[in-house]
Amino acid sequence: LRNSVPYVIVGGVAFYERKEVKDVLAYLRMLANPKDSESFLRIVNYPARGLGDVAVKRLKESAESWGEGLLEACRRSGELTGLSPKAKGSITSLSAMFDKFQKLKAEMSLSEWSRALVDELGILHLLKEEGTAEAMGRWENVQELLSAITEFSENRTDATLEYFLQDVSLVSNLDMVEDKHNAVTLMTLHSAKGLEYPLVFITGMEEGLLPLYASSPDKKEVEEERRLCYVGITRAMRKLYLTHAKMRYRFGEVTYQAPSRFLDEIGTENIETIAGHRTTTRRENVGSIHNPRPAKRTNEAQHRFYADETPDYENGDGGAVRFVAGSLVEHELFGRGKIVQLTGKGEAMKAVVDFPGTGRKNLLVKYAGLKVV
Repeated sequence: LRNSVPYVIVGGVAFYERKEVKDVLAYLRMLANPKDSESFLRIVNYPARGLGDVAVKRLKESAESWGEGLLEACRRSGELTGLSPKAKGSITSLSAMFDKFQKLKAEMSLSEWSRALVDELGILHLLKEEGTAEAMGRWENVQELLSAITEFSENRTDATLEYFLQDVSLVSNLDMVEDKHNAVTLMTLHSAKGLEYPLVFITGMEEGLLPLYASSPDKKEVEEERRLCYVGITRAMRKLYLTHAKMRYRFGEVTYQAPSRFLDEIGTENIETIAGHRTTTRRENVGSIHNPRPAKRTNEAQHRFYADETPDYENGDGGAVRFVAGSLVEHELFGRGKIVQLTGKGEAMKAVVDFPGTGRKNLLVKYAGLKVV
């Protein structure tokens, strides 16, 4: 997206075309342009405010007769006719919410402001309460949108709401490109079965991504992901690129990633290691594009990462929080659960938590926000 490269998603919907993402963007567009009637009509009753078709119709008629925009008409809710007191109250609250965040816009960073807006709307809470796998996916998409705003805010000197929406608009236009012959094909490892491509990139070769179940005591889960990784590797006809990031934004936070164990299992024959352009890896023996040589990896760091039985976790205030296997904890999205396994230390510490409602989850403790019950 950042480099305007056309792409095709196999078996999926472009990110900015997903309903939950478009809903949040509609609020952002309204706050950038209060006269955006299309965005207003999209969010006027989402989340539900008890404003049905009749109430919206009356609001539109009044706005037209007053020669004002829909949001401006909301500020005159007391003058609206034919509406119940509840509907008038909802319209007044909606108007007050927009006024509140218009004022906060100048007082907070774009990242903090957008998170405060989503919290105020309660969208994440609603998706959490729904509790389905689809709702969880939508919850993650909203979080990823917030991550995109955070990254934009931290990496741009002109990080305003208007510029972010301008970038999104350009990206959305890119999604509409009709010529898909010269485009990157994006797909999951599951979707890649049976296909072959001259060039293949497998990105996110990191613990917690591939394998996703990095700390799982169930070896079958890791073995299944090892097979999927093999499927991806064997899709390449000429060249294969395996990439991992030292850090990435996940759910609005910076996370520091450990390279996937699968990289060490591949071996060094016919492998050229290329150092990243923006950061360096911890491995001292990794070559560069100018001086390629096989990487002589050891399992010492990997062993330390997985083998700690009673790790300490230091919180952001410098204090130590002691998690142990068997502890009862609470998570914002998944509710109460029990820690069944801990691995790693400090920022790399991970926990396998068994939640009665949603099953076992593998969480990076630093960012999971776990509270001991």
